[in-house]
Amino acid sequence: MAKTAENGESDSRKFVASIKDVVFSTYDRVLFYDVNFILHRGDTVAVTGQSGSGKTVLLKILMGSEQPDTGEVNIAKNTRISYVPQEMEDLEVSEDISVKELFFKARGLDQIEVRLRHIEAQMCRSDLNRNEMDKVLGEYDRIQDEFQRRGGYLAETEMDLILEGLGVDERTSGHINHETKLSEVSSGQRTRLLLGQALFADSNLLVLDNPTAHLDVKAVGWLASFVRDSNKAILIATQDTAFAEAGCNRIVEITDFGRVLTFEGNYSEFALKRDVILEAERRAAETAKEKLAKLQETYNKFKGEGVFRRSADMAQVGRALESRINRMQEDLENMPGIIPTFRDNRAKEMVFTSRGKGGTISFEGLAKSYDGYEAIDIGELDLIVKRGQILHISGENGSGKSTLVRMIADKAGLVSFKPDRGEIKIGEDMVVGYYAPDRLGISRKGLLFSEILDAMLIRNEGEASVILQFFGFPPQGLRERRIETLSGGEKKQLALAKIMAIRPNILLLDEPTDGLKQTIKKRVASALKEFEGAAVIVSHDSEFINDLNPDLELSLPDNKVKVKKN
Repeated sequence: MAKTAENGESDSRKFVASIKDVVFSTYDRVLFYDVNFILHRGDTVAVTGQSGSGKTVLLKILMGSEQPDTGEVNIAKNTRISYVPQEMEDLEVSEDISVKELFFKARGLDQIEVRLRHIEAQMCRSDLNRNEMDKVLGEYDRIQDEFQRRGGYLAETEMDLILEGLGVDERTSGHINHETKLSEVSSGQRTRLLLGQALFADSNLLVLDNPTAHLDVKAVGWLASFVRDSNKAILIATQDTAFAEAGCNRIVEITDFGRVLTFEGNYSEFALKRDVILEAERRAAETAKEKLAKLQETYNKFKGEGVFRRSADMAQVGRALESRINRMQEDLENMPGIIPTFRDNRAKEMVFTSRGKGGTISFEGLAKSYDGYEAIDIGELDLIVKRGQILHISGENGSGKSTLVRMIADKAGLVSFKPDRGEIKIGEDMVVGYYAPDRLGISRKGLLFSEILDAMLIRNEGEASVILQFFGFPPQGLRERRIETLSGGEKKQLALAKIMAIRPNILLLDEPTDGLKQTIKKRVASALKEFEGAAVIVSHDSEFINDLNPDLELSLPDNKVKVKKN
């Protein structure tokens, strides 16, 4: 049951929500246990942890869409919540809605404007008597007051500041304005607009799941400033430690073994305290193990020499030592330093292999526009990506990177997104593996194991298991694990695993490392290096690209091609 703020609590520290003694487990393991924290107005809390640790689940528990095994969630009365999920398909938003309608709807300003226009039309009627006109004017005043209370008169200014901060204003994007419809923007821009809507909304509690995944450095910095200075209570699931450092004042970290560490302060302060505490706990556990081992050695020696059988007194000493050993073993098992905090499952090295001969990709004279806005124009550029080559496409958000990849995917028959001008060739009978943030290409329900087996040309259960483990899925319970239980990051891992199982001749990967663990990123880069087909990769992850060392780089929108390897 929701609780209200305590008497005497200042407005800046007003209670908004709390999680108390929460435990959540899946079919095969405890995701997290003993989770406790309180959200007050002005708190910005980062939930950190590796992919699959349970960050999204914890957010959903707070939202009420997941139920914990034990524990309770309390939300203050009349709390208004804005939620931005990691997967935007979880939000039902019309493609025909305009940017202004999207934002105004978040505060209910759209309906108020409709009512104001209706009453203004009534006020223009000549057949109203004085009493009727007084009623109309009174209603108009009340609605205007409500419009002002919801920030209606400054709404467009606030909206413009948010759009500019997220890089989806008209100046930055080149075409997005208040009347632009969601159907007229790219998937990355749509994600930013939906994030902007949540920031604009009249909410007390803002819940954001991996909000920086599709933002450039400038927009990430702006968002960090926005959440840091906000008077809302904000809970953010993120793996972006630089963002957490800049924008959050409390850290909740979920370890791989379910232990949850909570600290006040920014991320660097948290990391320092965490490491000191964990090292102290580890040393205390090692000391306890050494004492237990010595006591056990003494007990075994005396027992082996028959000391405890010599008299009733020595038998009592033996029983006392045995009891003490049992207590020490129990204490040791419960010491936090005895349980590993993070793990990294080793996996067999693998590569992306292709069916038969690898493919090639060529394109020339390409251009694509959205309702008059030029999304990409490389009309003067002719480029061939040969077998065994990797093309990296770089550039700012909105420069046309994803547009180009989608046009190649259209040629393969995977999407409907034809260029307005130009030609793409990928060869005959090519098998294309296509990954994009808004198109993972996996089922919404079912077994992970079946998803991989069904993708294979020849079903091989051993290979399916190895592929899934390579992409970070532990062997325990692997055959029973279901897709609907996966986190957003784990779904991306499964999507990449499925592409490996397909054995494509051509790879099209649009931001494949967003939301992945560092170890998985390294594995993906290593696996791509030996790919015998042609690969086109969009990525802003500089470390991943350095590991990958692509053959070619296309910089958009200046259309410059750099040959990086001979």
